[in-house]
Amino acid sequence: MDAPLKLTVFSSYICPWCYLGLARVEKLAGEIDLAVDWQPFELHPEIPPEGMAPEDLFGGHRRADDYMGMLREEGEKEGLIIRAPRRISRSLPSLEAAEFARDSGEDAGRFRSALFEAYFSEGRDIGDQQVLLDVATGCGMDGGMLTAALSAGAYRDSVRDITRRAHQSGVTGTPTFIFDDRFAMVGAQSFDVFRSVAQRLIERRTTVPDA
Repeated sequence: MDAPLKLTVFSSYICPWCYLGLARVEKLAGEIDLAVDWQPFELHPEIPPEGMAPEDLFGGHRRADDYMGMLREEGEKEGLIIRAPRRISRSLPSLEAAEFARDSGEDAGRFRSALFEAYFSEGRDIGDQQVLLDVATGCGMDGGMLTAALSAGAYRDSVRDITRRAHQSGVTGTPTFIFDDRFAMVGAQSFDVFRSVAQRLIERRTTVPDA
């Protein structure tokens, strides 16, 4: 049997295109044998712990409103509710929490979806440790262990090191999808594009022998 198609995704939980990308990756996984490796990418490290107003990040109220309006329309196509956050959260804490979930054998996939939903659908500040704890316990995770890991910064260096190495390899933003270590795609492209890229790479496996 052929090995599953490998897909590495560099993602951040404050990135709405990553939320859309998650939906499209899950849809693709329902059609083909896909091995997905979600990697953290610290987006906008300049955002302070208390967050940042959307208009400050996007360059004014008008631009922020137009941007979120477009995202709401894209979200509806995937059955997702995407609302404008009151504050843009700092990305690092949620990435640390997700790495804890993966490393501790928790249901990382469920937690991943819950983080996006908490931020984009419920308007919660996922840069706040108590919010992360609430989301985690709602997913059946060990809240005490997560709190200890976040308080100690147990995954901070790891997240930043993965982000640094991603930058060095040419990843400049999120989401970035790397198929079979061969083809990189940036942004939440349409599902038809996802499917087309995957199918071409699968076909290439049968026509081009491995070196």
